[in-house]
Amino acid sequence: MIKAIMLIAIVAVGAKIGWDLSLNFTKRVRMIEQLQNDIMYIENEISFKRTQLIDILNGLTSNVSNVFKGQVIAPLTTEDCNIIHEFIAAAGRGDIDYELANIKSAHNRLAINLADAQELKQTQGKMFRTLGVLGGAFVAILFV
Repeated sequence: MIKAIMLIAIVAVGAKIGWDLSLNFTKRVRMIEQLQNDIMYIENEISFKRTQLIDILNGLTSNVSNVFKGQVIAPLTTEDCNIIHEFIAAAGRGDIDYELANIKSAHNRLAINLADAQELKQTQGKMFRTLGVLGGAFVAILFV
C-alpha cells in the first residue's frame, strides 16, 4: 500500500515539474500581451491627450512596466526586452508623428513575437507537461 502511494507521488511530482516548466510559456504570452496593451495605452495618451512620454511611463503600474524601466523579467526573452529598450531609446527624439511611428513599429514587432510565443506555448508547453508525466512514470517503474 505504501509502495503504491509512493509511486503515485513520484508520478505526481514529475507531472508538477512538467506543468511548472510549461507555465513559463503561458506567462510569456501574457506578458507580451500586457506589453502590447501598455504600448497601445502610450499611443492613446500621446495621440489624444498629448501627455509627455516620461509622465506616461511613470504612471504605468503593471509588473511589465519594469521592462520599460530597463529590468528584464524572467519569461520574456532578450528579444522581447530589446524591442522595448529600443522603443525607449528612440523615444523623445522627434515630434509626435515620429513617436507614433516608433510605437507602431514596437507594437508590430511585439505582435510577431506574440505569434511565436503562442506557437511555442502550444508545442513546447504540451511537450513539457507530457515529459513530466512520462518522466515521473519512468522513475516510478524503475522503483518497481
